[in-house]
Amino acid sequence: MHSLVAATSDIVRVWDLAIASNNQQSSSNYATLRRGATSTGYSVSHNKSYTAGSMRDSVNEIKVVSWSTDGSTFVVGGKGPYMRQFSASGEPIMDIPGNEDDISDIVAIQHYGSNSESMFIADNTSRQVRRWDFASTSFAQTCQTHDNDIACMSVSAKRRLVASATRKGGEIALYNLVYNTRTELRSATHRAMLSMDFSASARTPADGG
Repeated sequence: MHSLVAATSDIVRVWDLAIASNNQQSSSNYATLRRGATSTGYSVSHNKSYTAGSMRDSVNEIKVVSWSTDGSTFVVGGKGPYMRQFSASGEPIMDIPGNEDDISDIVAIQHYGSNSESMFIADNTSRQVRRWDFASTSFAQTCQTHDNDIACMSVSAKRRLVASATRKGGEIALYNLVYNTRTELRSATHRAMLSMDFSASARTPADGG
């Protein structure tokens, strides 16, 4: 069974779905991470308590969470100077800077690689999609720059393409990670793009808007 992480604007909760299924209780979250204050979450799996440090200095408003490929860690992002990486049990691991101005508005995060050696981050302060490299603990690549705020992002299953779209103007961009090329996709609408995702084999994303 999997674990599930879900967030409001100020709280992140983690569920062990095997425990939730056995107990038939959807409220059996085992770690609670609260922004702006120290919070303790009760562990129904090991009868332990985990204390999450304050996220006030990193994420002021939570907008997105993303699991690593192997499920050992997850990253929390939003408005603030940093994103924060946690272990699956809710222990803070490291802070990841948003951008050079120490201000970020993270709207999408997606891990990349079989061992999650990188992750793609869409930031509306810079209106860019960039790739963070965990080995060097730095941004290794800028993939997209948009004229308007980014609404959504997707990475292809074979990890060769990154697509992102804007909330205003229907702007869609496709970036080839192999050849480092960027292509503008024509959209039949100027309405906001709300979501997008690659199929398992197709080379273009499906978008919703």
